Amino acid sequence: MFKWRHSTDDFATCSGFGDALSQSNKLVKAKTLILLSAVTFAGLAIAQTPPVYTAVEAGKHVGESAKVKDKVDGVHQPVNEHGLLDSIGSSLKTQTATWLVAFGIGLLTLFSSRITEKVKFALNRADQRTKQYEELATEVSQYIFSAELNAEFIEHGWTTKATMTGLLKDYNESITALRKKEFVYLSWIKKFWGENKAGQFEFFMKSVREFDSTVHSLNDEFEEVNIKDSKPKIDPNRAEQALKVMKPAINNMRKQGTKLLMALE
Repeated sequence: MFKWRHSTDDFATCSGFGDALSQSNKLVKAKTLILLSAVTFAGLAIAQTPPVYTAVEAGKHVGESAKVKDKVDGVHQPVNEHGLLDSIGSSLKTQTATWLVAFGIGLLTLFSSRITEKVKFALNRADQRTKQYEELATEVSQYIFSAELNAEFIEHGWTTKATMTGLLKDYNESITALRKKEFVYLSWIKKFWGENKAGQFEFFMKSVREFDSTVHSLNDEFEEVNIKDSKPKIDPNRAEQALKVMKPAINNMRKQGTKLLMALE
């Protein structure tokens, strides 16, 4: 008796989010380090500019490096060329530091915007992978469950019209849903997981087609029972012959399906 008991929730997970977020964090750290260096240099430039005191204030700061500027009554002061150069140098340092701070803030704003966009893109991509994985895992699980259920009923001779009508309807719906989006799923896997994972999906779909062909080998029997009502159930000998192919096909399909979903986690 073949039973499929996996919940599709077991396969719902997202592997891309961690990688995308890690890359964004590295980018943030590198750019933040550059900006902090620029702002630190500006701060050092400002810190190196000596303070300016009046004559009265200078007495309170004996031993410090500073400039003293004040009015002197009745004394002729010649032009101090060194003092003028120091003043110009101090002004340039202050202006340079101010410019660096403004430049650093501008860069921070620009980089923050780009980093935010990249993080949003990474999160959106991870979210898409999760949704697509969940859909594919659901379709794979539903089909394998329906296939095993059909094989079980055929093996035990539960093949009357009353039992097979609903069973075959569910099987046809599951195989149709999976086959209709086969190339959609293939493109998703190539885009979000890579070519090597796409190969595993193709192995799984090959196993699906192998099992489905064994079901079609009994189409004439299904017609006799479900449509023409010419017999009460499927011929036991025909059922036994079909099961010889069905059972290995189901085992292979289950194996390939598990490999596929594990590879995409």
